[in-house]
Amino acid sequence: MTGFAVVLIGCSLVAGCRSPGGSDVLVVRMTGDDYRWTVRYPGLDRRLDTDDDVLGTQDLNVPEGTEVRVLLESGDYVYTIAVPEFDLKEIAVPDMAFELRLPASEPGSFQLIGDHLCGYDHPELIGTLVVQTRTDYERWLASAGKERTH
Repeated sequence: MTGFAVVLIGCSLVAGCRSPGGSDVLVVRMTGDDYRWTVRYPGLDRRLDTDDDVLGTQDLNVPEGTEVRVLLESGDYVYTIAVPEFDLKEIAVPDMAFELRLPASEPGSFQLIGDHLCGYDHPELIGTLVVQTRTDYERWLASAGKERTH
């Protein structure tokens, strides 16, 4: 696969924005903390860091046909995250902001491998990048949001 990029940026982005080409952009936040990943998705308002955000762990669910910007953060140690099928790897460091960009061009499941750089395995850092049809993603997001409130 081609067309993937990794860049270092500030974290002032919000979901629901449009890229210069006019395509949809989904911004999610993955935070490494206590040897696990927490993923924060924007809810129905399509804005990150609001009351309707949806939380997940390990797996990263995204809709196809969307540019995905993953804001990488760490609450405690240095972590890495990789998507080997796309030859992508990035780092999460406390008090620093990194971004992993991946255009989600077609549905599929891909390895999402995290590491804490301590030499021990942490199963909570291993997950799956799930690229879904837009309908399936919206269904998943609604279901995950309901689980959060119950």
